[in-house]
Formats: sequence, structure tokens, C-alpha cells
Amino acid sequence: ALFRSIMATAVKDGLVDRNPVDIHGASAKPTPAQIELFTPAQINDLADLMPPQHRVMVLLAAWCGFRFGELCALRRCDVTINKAGNHATIRVERAVVSVNHKRVLGPPKSDAGTRTVVVPPHIIDDLKTHLKTWAQWGADGLLFPPTNPAFDFLTPGQFYGHKPVISKTGKVIDPGKGWYLARHQIGKDDLSFHKLRHFASTNYMIAGA
Repeated sequence: ALFRSIMATAVKDGLVDRNPVDIHGASAKPTPAQIELFTPAQINDLADLMPPQHRVMVLLAAWCGFRFGELCALRRCDVTINKAGNHATIRVERAVVSVNHKRVLGPPKSDAGTRTVVVPPHIIDDLKTHLKTWAQWGADGLLFPPTNPAFDFLTPGQFYGHKPVISKTGKVIDPGKGWYLARHQIGKDDLSFHKLRHFASTNYMIAGA
């Protein structure tokens, strides 16, 4: 759009005969995506409706802005909690990505993705409970291990579950499970996991970031 304006001025000033920057629609501004804002109560409801081993995944995504692949790669050694138990940080240095239909370990999405994130105080107790109950043991133990031991890392399919099956008459044939069931129960059937990151970004901005 800037180049088109420059060339239009050049035509007006007689420097060129015609404006070569004339691709139809090239300077049109895309319509911004509508970001749906959620309330903390909705986030808590969504987390509580998840299978217990994945409850804290929702809380960390919503309040810390972690991507799904980053959460799948987190290990016990990435979590630091002070002796008083009232301050916690999580170090992000890895992410799990899909390559040729396999889940493999790699770097975060960008250089900025390598970071240390402060865990909000109101979910520290949830994190500590998760570490005691669901995370693998040992410094390299995964925070969110795969539910199928045949896999090295948690997969989207294991987390998302399957969608509810409803007949044409509205009868629930299969209520579904996992993320699909939880979002259906709060009336958000189109809610993607990445929108939890939008929730985190919005709250960071409100707080002055």
C-alpha cells in the first residue's frame, strides 16, 4: 500500500507514465479476527471439566500463555517453586511438534519462545497438586505424560478426546470426552486450545504489559 502511494505520487509529478503497482486487491486491509473474551470463571469451569491429569494444562495455557507443544515438553526440572511455596516459575526451552505424523522434541516456535514465565499465585497450589499426583517422577519427568505408553509425548488426540455425537433429533448418542466434552459443556463448541493463549495475552495487556 505504501509503495502504491509512492508510485501514485510519482505519476502525479510526471516522473513516470503509469503506476505499475496496480494488482487488484493487493492493498486491501484484511478483516481482523474477532477475539472472544472469556471470564476467569469460564476458564475455571473449563479446567474443572477436563480429565484431572489435564486440568492444569488449561490453567497454564490460560494464565501463562503456553502453547500446546510447549506444555507437552515441560519437565519437572523446568519448574521452580520457592521454599515458602508462594512463588513459582516455569522455564520454556523446548516444544513438541508433529513431524511426519510423529511427535518429536524441538526448540520453541521462535527465539522469544525461550523464556521464564512467572506462575500467577492463584494457580500455584493447583500446580503443586499436579506435580504430586500426575507428573512423572524424576527431574526429567514430564509434567503432562502421554496417556498411551506407546507414545513418548502427549498427543493432541489424547488431550482433545473426541467430539460429542448427537442425533438429528438432538439426542446425545455419545457425550464425547476430553477437551471436546469440556468445551461442549460450557457451550463453546468452537473453542480452540490456542484461544486460551489469547486470554493470557489479554490479561497481560490489561495488567500493563
